Amino acid sequence: MSTVNENTQFNFREWVNDSCSLSFKIFFIIILILVMLIPKGMVEDLVYERKARSVEAVNDVSSKWGGSQVIDGPVISIPIKSKTSDRKFIHLLSKKLNVNAKIDSEERSRGIFSAILYSSTIDLKGSFHIPQAIDIGLNEGDLDYSRAFLSVGISDPLGIAEGVKVEIDGNEHEAKPGLPVDTGMSKGFHIPLNILAGQSELSISAELKINGSEQLEITPTGNNTEVSMTSNWKDPSFTGSFLPVKRDVKESGFTASWKVHDLQGNTQNTWFDNNHTESKQKCGVKLIQVNDVYQRIIRVIKYAILFISFTFAAVFISERLTKMSIHPLQYLLTGLASLFFYVFLLSLSEHLSFNAAYGLTSLVITTLIAGYAKAIFRSLKMAFTIGGVCSFLYLFLFGTLQLEDYALLMGSCGLLFILALVMYLTRSINSDIEFVRA
Repeated sequence: MSTVNENTQFNFREWVNDSCSLSFKIFFIIILILVMLIPKGMVEDLVYERKARSVEAVNDVSSKWGGSQVIDGPVISIPIKSKTSDRKFIHLLSKKLNVNAKIDSEERSRGIFSAILYSSTIDLKGSFHIPQAIDIGLNEGDLDYSRAFLSVGISDPLGIAEGVKVEIDGNEHEAKPGLPVDTGMSKGFHIPLNILAGQSELSISAELKINGSEQLEITPTGNNTEVSMTSNWKDPSFTGSFLPVKRDVKESGFTASWKVHDLQGNTQNTWFDNNHTESKQKCGVKLIQVNDVYQRIIRVIKYAILFISFTFAAVFISERLTKMSIHPLQYLLTGLASLFFYVFLLSLSEHLSFNAAYGLTSLVITTLIAGYAKAIFRSLKMAFTIGGVCSFLYLFLFGTLQLEDYALLMGSCGLLFILALVMYLTRSINSDIEFVRA
């Protein structure tokens, strides 16, 4: 009887000791995962720093060529001569406006960074209805048609490549810099007009040579506006308040067209002085770089803690199966190797395509961790097991990145599968501990 009690007491102590050791190891791994948040944050800061340097380099190139361009107007402004009225100008938008833009784009580099620049030829045609004074509640003779002028807005006048000549009712006029009055446009040019008394219609035609970068937008100011764009850039992102009614995107470039009428807009067709509508709707295109490595790496880093957790889980399970004791430093180095994946990926992505950089980085880090596991456990089987876990995780993440619309679904299903697999592998983690009940 005493022998049984002694065996029971011995086994109980062994179970307690092993359980305490196991609990401490799990607790240590959790703490180590939390500690890994510090270098993870440093890696994120590095990515944002490199992205900021990229934006700085792009802005430096764009500032000397032309920024994102917005073409606004045209607007006709007619002075009011009435001494009894505090209104000084009446402003008119066109009845019909046609804008045809041809965009020739290219990438220009500043060091290892590149910017998308374009040269555009914009044909602008519009027709205006010229009101008589009595039509807008003024006395006859209150409108000074001889000092009227036409204004066209452009967000970055630095991008005007050539002098602008405008045909007005068949007569050529030279554009002058600046906007004489507030018409809701901050920058641009104007053309003096000499509207004849009693004239009711006016037509304009202009060809603008505009340099810019990344984005070109048109403000559809006409009662009926038609905009068409063609470009050699194969990756457009259509921006603004209106989608094109027709578009065709090919490897050789794209074409797109918009039709907008005044009932869709929120702008006034006629207004006095600066009582214009502040918000203006636009339609246009942004020339995007599909291989935006910084945005993709930021998405990858969001999975860093999961990667470290599952890598630690693989090492921990291998430790239990081989009944070896892994030093805390070895866990730490394995975690740092997982984090170095993102630094190496960032550095390679600035010189290679993202897919090539991802494949090469995955291979190097998986080989590094598997080789380290081989040295720790002295087992080729464990090395292949841990290397296989890393390979599966990197392949899973790569697939998730490719399926943007289904990334959440794929990610949640994949993580559920991995969690179930870990639970299955750890179901008998204490089966080697004998416990004899009295």
